[in-house]
Amino acid sequence: MRIDLSGGFTDVPPFGTKFSSLHVSATVTLGVEVRCRLGNAGVRVVRQVRGQQGQSQRLDERCVAFVAALGTACGPLLQGSGVDLSIDSDMPGGTGLGSSGAILVAATAAVAALRGRELTRDELAKKALSAAAAHGIVGGRQDEFAAAFGGVNAFRFSPDGGYRLERFVYGPTLRSLEHSLLIVRFDELGRQDDIVADVARKVAQEDANTLKSLHELERLSQSIKTLLEAETNVLQKLSPLLARVLVAQGSLHPGIIPEHTQQTMAALARRLPGTAYKMTGGGGQGGSLLVLPSPQRLNETSRILEDLGAQITPVVFQPHGVRVRCAEVTALV
Repeated sequence: MRIDLSGGFTDVPPFGTKFSSLHVSATVTLGVEVRCRLGNAGVRVVRQVRGQQGQSQRLDERCVAFVAALGTACGPLLQGSGVDLSIDSDMPGGTGLGSSGAILVAATAAVAALRGRELTRDELAKKALSAAAAHGIVGGRQDEFAAAFGGVNAFRFSPDGGYRLERFVYGPTLRSLEHSLLIVRFDELGRQDDIVADVARKVAQEDANTLKSLHELERLSQSIKTLLEAETNVLQKLSPLLARVLVAQGSLHPGIIPEHTQQTMAALARRLPGTAYKMTGGGGQGGSLLVLPSPQRLNETSRILEDLGAQITPVVFQPHGVRVRCAEVTALV
């Protein structure tokens, strides 16, 4: 899965098919694992959250379009056979960490390996994107590319479907960032609206505020990329940039920051002023934040948030993209 420092929403059509978008994101050790074996005709899927008994979720009953996309991604590789996919995830769906894109990439890689084919990372990302689009799943491109390539990257997506990948070298700057970031999730998901579809509709209507917010998010992506490249006082300078990203997110759509989240972070701010955070992703249901406390108050911030009902996951960067184990054909992201 991935965390996005900046760029969310700017790759979603029709904005992403009119303007270039820049995304600074990092894959993390939270992941998905897809195991596959040949079965009867069609694609059968079960998803389970690791370590949570009773949390199995038959996707063919709850997420028809997503399972159809899995079938489209895997079908041409099956040559008429069926396949059973078993999906284990470190996080439930809807947490804004790109799990749906990661599953599509991993499933495609696993089925290709089952059939003796090896697809490039570029092919995996593009097949996953094409399958999602074929079934009306509105979204951007960063999730699939992050899952395929792994690492800490800046992706520049162009309106014609092209892209440029710039990798950040894991050194002191990224190490300090990794040790300072927290993924914060609440059981109460909060989001009710289809935010991505709402934003796409407003772009199509040329809503001035929506376009202004998206262009601001694009500018902030460039600022964050430049900051990471400079490798000077990154944590100190990143905090105000993340605060500006949050403001732009809130301006983009009133439902992006759930009320429960706002109340929790306001309570934190009363005890620890100046803690920066932003929402992760755009398609999730509001379950995750990316939080940047001051380095001296990392443990205190975690403790207060846990007292307020949050689940805390430290960030650990994952340098690898999708990987295939051929014992039973398993793909890991």
